[in-house]
Amino acid sequence: MRILFLGFGGSIALTMHSAWDEFREKFAADTASPDDESAGAVDLRHRPFDAGTLATADDLDAELAAADAVFLQGPMTPEDIDALGAALDTAIEEAHKSGRAFVVSASVPCADPIVDRATSPRPGITASLREALRQLTPGGMCHAIRLVQTVLAGAPDPGSLAQSRPHGIISLDDDDLLRACGYAVRAADGETPTGGETSADGDDRPHIVHAPEGVRIGIAASPFQVASHDTLAASYIAKLVEASGATAIVWAGDPTDVPDGVEPPPAVDAWMNLTGFTLAGTHANPRVDNGVEFLTETGVPMITPVPLLRMALDRWQTSDLPGLTAGQVSMNIAIPEFESGLAPWVIGGRGIPAVETDDPDHAADPRLAVERMLPDPYMCALVVNRTIRTVALRRLPAEQRKLSITIFGHDADGTIGTAAHLDVFRSLWNFLHHLRAEGYTVDIPQTPEALVDSLFDSDAGNRSTCHVAATWPATEYNEALTSSQVSRIDRLWTRTPGMIDTDGRELFVRGVRLGNVFIGVQPDFGDVADPLNVLMAPEASPSHSFAAYYLWLEHEFSHDVMLHWGTHGALEFMPGRSTGLTRDDWPLLLTGSVPHSYLYAMSNPAEGTIAKRRSFAGLVSYLTPQLIDAGLHGALAAAAEEAFRLLTSAKDGSVELNADTYSELVTLAAEADLTDCPPPNSADAGKVEHGEDDGSHNPWHEWVSHVSAIAERIRRTPIPEGLHTLGEPLSQDKTARILSLACTYPLATSDPLADHLDEEHITEAVDAVVNDDFARFTSLVAGAFDNDAKTTSDAKTANGSEPANATPASWFRHLRRLHSQLTSSKETDGLLAALSGAYIPPAPGGEPASRPESLPTGRNTHGADPATMPTPTAARRGAATADALVEQLRQEEGHYPESIAMVIWGMDNVKTNGEGIAQAFHLIGAEPLTDERGRVSRFRIVPLDELGRPRVDVVCTMSGVGRDLLAGPMELLDDAIHAIASLPEEPEDNPVRAHAMQQAEELGLDLDSAANRIYATAPGNYGTGVNKLVQSSEWDDNSDLAEVYLHRMGHAWGKHVKGKENRALLESSLSRVSATFQNVDSTEISLAGVDHYFEFLGGVSSVVETVSGARPSAKVSHAWQHETNVESLDDAMRLESRTRLLNPAWYEAQLRHGYQGVANIRSRFENTFGMQATARVVDNWVFDRTASTFITDDDMRDRLAEHNPAAVLSMTERLLEAADRGLWEADDDVLDQLEDISDSLDATVEGVTPMSSARH
Repeated sequence: MRILFLGFGGSIALTMHSAWDEFREKFAADTASPDDESAGAVDLRHRPFDAGTLATADDLDAELAAADAVFLQGPMTPEDIDALGAALDTAIEEAHKSGRAFVVSASVPCADPIVDRATSPRPGITASLREALRQLTPGGMCHAIRLVQTVLAGAPDPGSLAQSRPHGIISLDDDDLLRACGYAVRAADGETPTGGETSADGDDRPHIVHAPEGVRIGIAASPFQVASHDTLAASYIAKLVEASGATAIVWAGDPTDVPDGVEPPPAVDAWMNLTGFTLAGTHANPRVDNGVEFLTETGVPMITPVPLLRMALDRWQTSDLPGLTAGQVSMNIAIPEFESGLAPWVIGGRGIPAVETDDPDHAADPRLAVERMLPDPYMCALVVNRTIRTVALRRLPAEQRKLSITIFGHDADGTIGTAAHLDVFRSLWNFLHHLRAEGYTVDIPQTPEALVDSLFDSDAGNRSTCHVAATWPATEYNEALTSSQVSRIDRLWTRTPGMIDTDGRELFVRGVRLGNVFIGVQPDFGDVADPLNVLMAPEASPSHSFAAYYLWLEHEFSHDVMLHWGTHGALEFMPGRSTGLTRDDWPLLLTGSVPHSYLYAMSNPAEGTIAKRRSFAGLVSYLTPQLIDAGLHGALAAAAEEAFRLLTSAKDGSVELNADTYSELVTLAAEADLTDCPPPNSADAGKVEHGEDDGSHNPWHEWVSHVSAIAERIRRTPIPEGLHTLGEPLSQDKTARILSLACTYPLATSDPLADHLDEEHITEAVDAVVNDDFARFTSLVAGAFDNDAKTTSDAKTANGSEPANATPASWFRHLRRLHSQLTSSKETDGLLAALSGAYIPPAPGGEPASRPESLPTGRNTHGADPATMPTPTAARRGAATADALVEQLRQEEGHYPESIAMVIWGMDNVKTNGEGIAQAFHLIGAEPLTDERGRVSRFRIVPLDELGRPRVDVVCTMSGVGRDLLAGPMELLDDAIHAIASLPEEPEDNPVRAHAMQQAEELGLDLDSAANRIYATAPGNYGTGVNKLVQSSEWDDNSDLAEVYLHRMGHAWGKHVKGKENRALLESSLSRVSATFQNVDSTEISLAGVDHYFEFLGGVSSVVETVSGARPSAKVSHAWQHETNVESLDDAMRLESRTRLLNPAWYEAQLRHGYQGVANIRSRFENTFGMQATARVVDNWVFDRTASTFITDDDMRDRLAEHNPAAVLSMTERLLEAADRGLWEADDDVLDQLEDISDSLDATVEGVTPMSSARH
């Protein structure tokens, strides 16, 4: 009887050996003859596979035909499923012909027909087999064998399966096996209790730190690995814990669900979860809520390193893999993050111990010939040290605790201490007071402004050069690195100490020391000072000054805990693997084992996830600023008022419709720079077609309506007001705009409230919520629920049941809860707890209005499981947006678009659960399919007649964050693209295939290679580089920008390509593009809020124009809005400038934050310039108004320069550059004035003249 285990994890080999021994014992006990041939006739075989390999296996048919039973577990592609299904059908048919039974089962219930092919004549056998295989222990496997015997050999029914998984505290007796494998454990004092270092440990394994007295570390081990005796890695870590002086308590099973008769887990100081999954539950049934509750009650942190359950350790250590696979990231990292797991370092992988024996009289231990989980000694030591150092924080008195706080920015342009949405210095100053109250030894400047000044060298108040807090001899710095690490930096940055932050002998560490708290300024990465050298280098590395900063914190300042202050810095984007970083990856090399927390904006879970996984930080979220209506001001307000008067008068007939009537509005519209809405020309004015009552067919009336609509959209656009200060909640009267925006999103049981109520009713209803007036709220919203039963009658909840209809009470509770959480804060408490080594509960990331479960802040933000993307809701919304995009382009171009270049980010897809990915699927004419577990692993090709239009060739340009976070869904999209490229459809219906066939011929590629359409930077690299080149001004024309973009982004990604260089194919694909597109995911971070929009959307638009000779139609969708929307980038940038940069409501709120507020004004204009440099979509008046509002107005310029003269100088020089490059047509007298102002500001920044001379 041959039983084939197809797939399964690496422990299967050990489990088979143990199961066979156990089976033989049990069989012997049940039979008179232990040597009966029927017992020895069981042949256990194991065939591992990776997704995609079954479809191409040549021997699958033969292997299945030789089996009597097949047990299945593992990830499969649709092609695998088809191939396996056909092979099983053949095997079953042959078995029936020969009169044999044939058994097929899987370890988890599945609706797929493959698993339902069990041919057992015994009722219930399939369910029993599945239960046995879910307990894949020796006992479970033994039971499965006995069940198969009941089918194949008529053996007695073995009955029900006894619990065979170990549960509770266990003892790992692997000392002799560790020694036999060559591992030794160095104690914290340097002694080696198990006898001498050996080659298995390596010479460079970190020394184990001393644990405080009485520390107990809980080690959660997989019960399946314990049952199969695959515990070598767990034993090694336990020995390292003991070597630190702490007590290791090894626990098998779910500590939150302890069976009767088993003692509950004892109190520990920290958990190390080595299961490769969640602490609570099982792989088939994670119980995240139980885990969070358990850890919250105990208050202890959890470290969750990664065991490579399906990968050889030596392959991981020696290959150039860009990171963990999509499945590993989902199972081993993303889902454990839902329990707030930290530090996902790879601690081991599959392998056979490399042990040699020269003694012929002593054979090698037979256990060493079996594949098992082998530890990586270096990484295991790092994990243990991180755990012990985290626990030590709770034992170390606060007055002795040394804390490093890193802030970000570049001093040359006035952006020291910048962070998204956060008033860095006031927040930091407030927090220093909280630290002192907690007992920290800290000196505090008298005011937040004094704190700013302490970070700069000059007493003149110019705030242009950051203070050098310490110097570090280059020779000592070199000793903190290996020679190979130094040489890697030398190749790019010249020999130590390099050229940045150094006098040639010593390296400078910038910042200020305030007692036991060091506030440091993260060094410049160097990609602005010398962008081409860095961006075009084949192997990137941090500069010597960057590396020295972090190594100085560890080796010289000797910090006990590290904190990064605000979103975000550059550490987590240093070169290296995307996940599962190894010892030579820069983020790990620079941070080591120090406990690390990161104060991070709640609205950015994507980049926050990168910080968690690549700098090994626990995040502590902070609130985004309050929202307000952008409102109207100046000529724009007057134009809106006049338009309203005219429309009202036209409606009641009191005004005659003619050009004279509208002359005042024409003047106001010109003063308001409504150049995108020109009035009718004289020819149109004479063609009046009167409507029934209101003159709606009159071109003048249509124009007035257009002006009114533009003004109303500007007025109601939500914008952030100022910056958030850590620990300060919104006041009771500042939540209204967030609450009204929340009404535009659906509840699980209801359409958005705003779908049924007008703006006036929403505003009044929100006021009722703020004032806790339920009766008034109910009367205001009652009309929204008249048809609610009808609108929700077809809706399904996540588990398929019918939802209960929403009621006024449910909406009131929802909004009242949101209001309450916005007006309270746990941020400071959360941050203080993190710095003391306590457990910080998890929370999803997102904006308050659209993701209220992300509140309260002060928790450890996590992203989403990429295996569930795109969700069904995201797929529906994405398809609607894709249809709107195609239709808009069809109307503009007169035909359907053949090719669109689409920017795909991690940020918007994490927050929308994959809407951007769904858009790409729908554009090519494919549909992602969600299984009964909510996971997306298959797709279907939509037939052309169902699609109703030709397919679109989509060139996906991914951010590095998107590449790292969305590997699984993007690999599925890659599968779909290649499948569609192989369809025998007409060229006009299938541009994907048509273009791929053309490119295959042009570039000498096969069709499959020519169909690659997903591109990003090389592994471990982030960003197109276009932003850095623009900011440095080191470019001549668009061809320079295109060169950097294509060099950086010309790496193909997909299921079978992991960053392969293919610039020529990317360039060829972009030459066929007629439109570019990106989603805008947030109202808080808009198009000019960060430089990434112009480097990605602007960058690809610039490249398309360069390689095709035609400017593409650039489009955006505001994905944060509930309604489907697509508009031109030109219109979006007009809205951006009117609602933010040039809006007094926005910039006056920024100016209340002093130095940082001026820096934010400067950054927003910088990004506006960048969008004009790349995409040419910014109107001339934007530059005119920027100059007149901020620079040539003496009073305003003085206000800005008083806080941050370097930022004002930067804006002035950028305006001059815009004119010089032809990006702005400026009057000569304005340029002369700007030149004089620039000279004056430059003298001020350099300290030549006092601040008052900045006035011109």
